[in-house]
Amino acid sequence: MLFRSGLLVLATMRTDFLAPLQTRWPALTGLAKTLPLEPIEPADFGVLITGPADRSKLTLEPGLKERLVEESGGRDALPLLAFTLEKLWRARQRRGVAAGGTRPGEQWDLTLDDYRHLGGVAGSVSTRAQECWNPKTSSEAEHGALRQAFLDHLVSVSADGQEAKRAARLEDLPPASLAIVRRLVDDRLLVLKEGTVEIAHEALLRTWEPLVRWIDESKEERLQGLRVKRLAADLNGDAPERARRQALEQLAALAAAGGSEERAVRKEGQEPLKRLLGDGACPLPDRQDAALVLALIGAEQPLRDGLGDTEAPVALRRRAAESLGLLAKRSGDRDQRDRIAAELEGWLRAEALRSEEHTSELQSPC
Repeated sequence: MLFRSGLLVLATMRTDFLAPLQTRWPALTGLAKTLPLEPIEPADFGVLITGPADRSKLTLEPGLKERLVEESGGRDALPLLAFTLEKLWRARQRRGVAAGGTRPGEQWDLTLDDYRHLGGVAGSVSTRAQECWNPKTSSEAEHGALRQAFLDHLVSVSADGQEAKRAARLEDLPPASLAIVRRLVDDRLLVLKEGTVEIAHEALLRTWEPLVRWIDESKEERLQGLRVKRLAADLNGDAPERARRQALEQLAALAAAGGSEERAVRKEGQEPLKRLLGDGACPLPDRQDAALVLALIGAEQPLRDGLGDTEAPVALRRRAAESLGLLAKRSGDRDQRDRIAAELEGWLRAEALRSEEHTSELQSPC
């Protein structure tokens, strides 16, 4: 509730939106009084279905309400129920258009046949996803990009190994996946808001066959990701120095191993390593080792940022340059190697990085 100039404003908001609101508009939330509402029990879902239907003069086939209530469950039960009801409404519209109006003898607006065709509450999401994207007619590039978009950006793994949705910046998703992603957004399977995209219904993780298979295939990599997450938790100034050193050593070993280990460090460790590289409160050797691990996972931009940070210690900038050289030597992209070589050559001419004892270490990586 908000009180302003004698005006009382009532608004409802899901609890998961409250923290972002408090972060972005603290002055606004400071005026508000929060009154938490009790969760709606599944036994009361029937009223949520029949109330709006009665007001809209929509009829439900007997037994449909009970099936909807019985099959609704989980953390995203209400959004999923709303999604299913919308698809039933659209199915009713399609039937009307196809027949030029209500078909003779048709008694109900929302029917059990349409519900079964959707695959029930959980199946309604996967059914719609199948209509948005057909793997059989998709190019290999689109297939791989969509897999990467979900596994690397839109799906996370909790500490107990369970998958969950997570938000990602649209610009971070593989370009070849964007056309399909936007179709999924248009059909409300994904949510796009202010440049951030996330899965709308976690039932997608359990019922959409391609995603279920991708998650199963990446099981080993996900386990590696959990290990990296635990190590990355010690990459900050508050962690004991010994723990931070051990974490860096293990991350370096995982990154150098290649395969699923390297991909896990790239996915779950890159941001903590980037923060450590730029954290002036951490010891210089730790920041230098962070640059090395970033090179092993091919993270060019954080190293370029470290090299260009004129406020950073010269020794750290030299290490960033050396790490860029290592990254270039490991790269199979000739354009990337040439670009890095040209950039390092430019920095070698800069007085701030010149030193006889380091010049030989910063020679062209090609």
